[in-house]
Amino acid sequence: MASAGSLRSSGRTGRPKITLLVAQIFLTADGHTNCNINQKKSCKGFTMQLINISIAAVTALGIISFVNCVRAGPIEGTPLTQTKTSQNAINCSALYLIATASAPDNQNRQNAFMKLQDLFDQVYSAHKEHETKVVTTSGDNSRAKSESAEKIGLAYDKNRKIIYDLETNCRQWITKLSQHIAAKLNDNSNRAERMEAFLSIPPYKDEASKNATSDDTKRLVDKSISEWTATGRKTPYKELNRILGR
Repeated sequence: MASAGSLRSSGRTGRPKITLLVAQIFLTADGHTNCNINQKKSCKGFTMQLINISIAAVTALGIISFVNCVRAGPIEGTPLTQTKTSQNAINCSALYLIATASAPDNQNRQNAFMKLQDLFDQVYSAHKEHETKVVTTSGDNSRAKSESAEKIGLAYDKNRKIIYDLETNCRQWITKLSQHIAAKLNDNSNRAERMEAFLSIPPYKDEASKNATSDDTKRLVDKSISEWTATGRKTPYKELNRILGR
């Protein structure tokens, strides 16, 4: 299950396509939800569909530049240092959840960030299910993403370079994931084939020490966490629990 989210204050309207220029990523989610922290009921769900994601188009939106990008290393001294693919994926998804706070009035940027979450949520679900032998739910994903977001905030407070590195590594991983999934899956792929594709993805790697942080990454991370902090560092999961009195 996937659970992409947004930290914007207004509601979402649909899922406009981003023209495919680099790769098509086949994502499936039964009961998938795209949430907004101020919504009191579950958002619009959908089942299997082919989502067009263009790295080049996302770059054009000013979100990601793959020119001179660098990879992130482990988040030293925090619980975010992980060897499991599932945790690396949910960390990336949580980072792009936080990034939605950087563009509250830009629907295209909101959609692009949520599509990035979609990809990492699918990776998380497949690997978590493989590890635990238990099917993950959208609630499981949302809780894990919220916990990861909190850890990202704490790590940034301690040393923002830690999160710069995380973002640059996630953006490098996106390129490899999209190419891999596009080569493995199509409209007719069944569940077993989808699971195999997500379980055989290229690994998240640590190469941050070899590169300098790009200005694009610094601007994105700093603005995202600054705006998120101004909201009290809310997440869809925490806000839903607050509304339900949990």
